[in-house]
Amino acid sequence: MKKLLVYLKYLMPLITALSFAAYIFAPSVFFVHNGDVKRRQSFVKLADSTYTTSRDRLDKLANEAEPDVNDRSFAREAIAWVVASRIGIAAALIFGTWTAIFASLGISVPAGSAASLRPKLLLRLVVPNKWFMALTPLFCLPYACLPAFIARLYKKYYLYEVTVGYEGIAPFWLLMILTAVGFGLLFAAAHAERELKMDAYRRYGNKK
Repeated sequence: MKKLLVYLKYLMPLITALSFAAYIFAPSVFFVHNGDVKRRQSFVKLADSTYTTSRDRLDKLANEAEPDVNDRSFAREAIAWVVASRIGIAAALIFGTWTAIFASLGISVPAGSAASLRPKLLLRLVVPNKWFMALTPLFCLPYACLPAFIARLYKKYYLYEVTVGYEGIAPFWLLMILTAVGFGLLFAAAHAERELKMDAYRRYGNKK
């Protein structure tokens, strides 16, 4: 049971990233304007359509003598947020996978052996400490806030009031709950790590 707790601690960043990645493919977000509910769509489709529409809008504005300032600002900010969202979730998946692989390898072999130190070194090169590991899921935060950001842009530049709705739990709170579980495991597994010498960030000498 203690070993399982330690492994779960290092797998949690990847579990969180994969859970959120699965969530954004589900048709779970919709916009409401004057009581009219727009069709439900996934975060991925929303990001794709926002990026494509904004790129087309910028291309069209580039050929105009006096481009609309609001249109241009909306398109630029929307593209920037979509790009940041995609980079963020990719980073969460990369860091989570890296942690899961090299932390698991480092704690699966005898403590202090060369076989354990090599993966531990590779782990620290990319995921330098436990706090970074626990905060890795927060790279998904821009994606979680994407619909709210798009709604804010419509209000800011076009005075178009829309409300964001979600099917089930809101993505922000889903991310916060999963991140909180990761932090809880950080402390819950601490004693077991020391007792079993399974800390992926600590060197243990061989006892003769």
